[in-house]
Amino acid sequence: MSVQGGHGAPGRESSRLDVLADLAAEMQARIVPPLCGEQQFEPSFPPFDPDLPDADALHFGIPPSPPDPAARQLWQRMVAPPLRILPFRPEDVRLRSDIVHGLLRGFGQGEDRADAGPEQAGAAAPPGRLASSANWSGAAILARRGERYIQVLGSWAVPAVRAGKGDGPWVCSTWIGLDGLRRWMTSMPQMGTTQSLGDTGEGQPANFPWFQWWLRGRSLQLPVPINIHVSPGDRVYCAVTRLPVNQPQPGQENHVQFFFRNGSTATHLVYRAPPDDRMGAPVPSRGASAQWILERPTALHDSPNGKVAEGDLYPLPDFAVAGPDSFAASLAPSPDFAPVVATLEAPALAPSLGFRTPRLLRMVERLRGPARVAVIAVPSRDTVRPIRVTYRG
Repeated sequence: MSVQGGHGAPGRESSRLDVLADLAAEMQARIVPPLCGEQQFEPSFPPFDPDLPDADALHFGIPPSPPDPAARQLWQRMVAPPLRILPFRPEDVRLRSDIVHGLLRGFGQGEDRADAGPEQAGAAAPPGRLASSANWSGAAILARRGERYIQVLGSWAVPAVRAGKGDGPWVCSTWIGLDGLRRWMTSMPQMGTTQSLGDTGEGQPANFPWFQWWLRGRSLQLPVPINIHVSPGDRVYCAVTRLPVNQPQPGQENHVQFFFRNGSTATHLVYRAPPDDRMGAPVPSRGASAQWILERPTALHDSPNGKVAEGDLYPLPDFAVAGPDSFAASLAPSPDFAPVVATLEAPALAPSLGFRTPRLLRMVERLRGPARVAVIAVPSRDTVRPIRVTYRG
């Protein structure tokens, strides 16, 4: 375990590093020891059987297969040989102290303030199909009464970013996750990549993959970087799966498997639900929504150039166009785990029986001189991608 610190006054920085070290130790304890070590599947290895039992999939370190044929096509590309799978171990935890991801920040009700803090985010999205947010753009699909999402899969090309408005540093993250769209959603497992330009004070790679399990009310929570190199243009695959009771081992529950792949290298881990700060009880994901999001993260300390203050949303970089080329989310009747599937197919394709019209999220920013509200990222749907987010700057 290591902690990658930011900068600041010596006393304050020492206190921050102590807090980060405690947080990293807690995260280490929540990682379930892998069932097996590194595995190598050569090109000659036959494709994984989509009917592979969940327990066997977890043993291999791959996500359980979804039941829907269209979603299975994405899954089969995600786990196709050649593939080297590296288990993510507790000692691999290392934390950056420059960014944090959070729930949807609504706009126009105070949640767009930079000082609102990620723990205050999560305004209920308006009832229409297009909602505005200060930090999210993309799409979400909502479970209906008596259902919950148990898995979300996605693949996309890591965006190449250029300087946006202002003086930077500019940062955006692209991710899939469960929950986070509503104010009452208290727990949100998520996984994706971050892209940045300019010095955030970490001296670390500008592009990196990560996982995070966000929990409302926690004073500090950070994404955990994954030790797989990513570059702009790389096509990555992510899967976040809420495991049923007695998985990965008998007697276990409230666990999530994270899976990330770039090229022929992948990593996986099973993570215990984070504990509530007050009661200490685990807070599982509800599975009330599933989403693909491009986010402006929050700064955890002042940027070296003094243009971004602690608690601010980072300026949005010019990412041109971003979005998943494939996305699917598996539903289960609550509280059972007999799954059905909702997919975000491109409109030109025949949707599966579980297709749900997504809630689109545009990103907006309040500007001064003259005072106005500007749309800075716009979601849309076309015949190429299920969701497309365009930079407006």
